[in-house]
Amino acid sequence: MTDFCCDNTGGRVILIIDGKRMRTRGGITIRPIPFERTVDAHDDGTHYVMTKARPAEASFTLSYLCTLPISLSDLMKACRIDVTFDLIDMRIRFLYTQASLLGRPEISSESGEIRGLSVSSSLVKEIKY
Repeated sequence: MTDFCCDNTGGRVILIIDGKRMRTRGGITIRPIPFERTVDAHDDGTHYVMTKARPAEASFTLSYLCTLPISLSDLMKACRIDVTFDLIDMRIRFLYTQASLLGRPEISSESGEIRGLSVSSSLVKEIKY
C-alpha cells in the first residue's frame, strides 16, 4: 500500500510562524514566485512580455482562539519572521524566510476568524518530501 498519492491536491495545512503553530481556516493562497510577467502589444499588434521583480507572498486566515500562541499585536509587530506552510497531504512545504507579516487584520466575532493577513519574503523555498 502506498502512503502518498502523487495526484493529491488540497487537504490539510499547518502554519508555523517563528516556531509557533497557528490554526488556519479556509485554505491559504501561496504566490511563491518572486516575479510577475505581463504582456502588452506594440502598435503593429505584436506582443512583448515584461518581467518585474515582486516579493513572494501568501495570504491566509487564522482561527481566533484563546490558545493563540502569540498576541495578534505582537505577531503584527514582529519583523523578519520565519513562516512555514506545510501542505501535509500534498507533501510540499513552503518556507518563507526573513518574512514580513502584512495586512490590516480584522476579527470576525461571528466566525472566530482573523482575516486580512499575508506574508511576504524574497527568500522562499519549496520542499517536496
